[in-house]
Amino acid sequence: MEVRTDRFTVMETKPLKVKRIIKKTKAIGFDNLKVGDVIRVASILRPVGNTSKGASRPEYFYVKVNDGQYIKTTRTYNTINACLDCFEFVVLE
Repeated sequence: MEVRTDRFTVMETKPLKVKRIIKKTKAIGFDNLKVGDVIRVASILRPVGNTSKGASRPEYFYVKVNDGQYIKTTRTYNTINACLDCFEFVVLE
């Protein structure tokens, strides 16, 4: 899902169901995941630089587990990918 306004863009994954835990992690938002949990990962993209037409970067990534509240987690693509690599997911439609 993507929501755009004149000031920022919100991007969110489709629901991801945890099929298998490959490696335990202590990362906030991922540390208590169990097989069968359904998560969504979202990010708010804001322009960087002097103008709104500049490049965008995420301020933070957020994780929502089992349709609960969003939890603020990491700031970078590298660390969010490392967290996601600890699990095997099934994409739900």
